Amino acid sequence: MEKEGTVYLAQLNVFGYELTSIGRTWDEARQAIKDEYEKVCKRLDERGQHGPLDDHGRPREFDDYAEYACLNIHDMSFGHVEWL
Repeated sequence: MEKEGTVYLAQLNVFGYELTSIGRTWDEARQAIKDEYEKVCKRLDERGQHGPLDDHGRPREFDDYAEYACLNIHDMSFGHVEWL
């Protein structure tokens, strides 16, 4: 359930960076991370390189990688401190 006065902060460690997005909804924050992950993986594939691999040496789909690397989505209220 989306809360009034709340933003959603999504974080995923990938490619040696912490991808971070902020959304007005949980889905918006997650979708922004997913879009970036898939864009970079596609660019790597076009160059004959690859993104994260699974245990069988195949490229990981976003949902699999998000679970594997623990995609975090925090709901944060305006004007309140969150210790992350």
